Amino acid sequence: MKKALLLILAVAIMLIPACSLHKEKLSDNIVGEWTGQIDATEALSDIISDKISFGINLPIDPIICDITFCFNEDGSCYYAIDSEALMEEIGDSVRGIGESMLGISMDGLVDSAVSYFSEKYPIDKVNGVYVVDDENNTVTIHMDDGEEYNVPLNKDGCLVLGEEGLSQSIVLKKN
Repeated sequence: MKKALLLILAVAIMLIPACSLHKEKLSDNIVGEWTGQIDATEALSDIISDKISFGINLPIDPIICDITFCFNEDGSCYYAIDSEALMEEIGDSVRGIGESMLGISMDGLVDSAVSYFSEKYPIDKVNGVYVVDDENNTVTIHMDDGEEYNVPLNKDGCLVLGEEGLSQSIVLKKN
């Protein structure tokens, strides 16, 4: 009985290091598409407040857009935002406010909002390169537009992109 117990204990002790060695590295899983969403509601609200100074808090429907990061085996990457859908949502939201609450045309404000978001979130994809740090479970992304992101992998297996100055983090899940 003691020998069986000692044998079970010995096998368990040998398995402990094997479990810690089995931990997957970020570099083994980074290649592919990662998707998330950006909530642009607050930014649009700020634009509308700047353009319309009636001192009224105008209700804005949530504006959510999809973002995709693609990491390639050669260390290149890109991100793309579904800008057409974003611009359509912005236009609908702004027009809805103008027509239902104020009884006026909002085409000028729609153009301003669309222009702002087109500059902040490029319509075309943005290319870059990335480097994985397996020790810290992070990926550093250097985009061709000059932006740099240090993105950690969270315990749920998602990359969490939190830009300085943003009121939100973008959680990217691998497809």
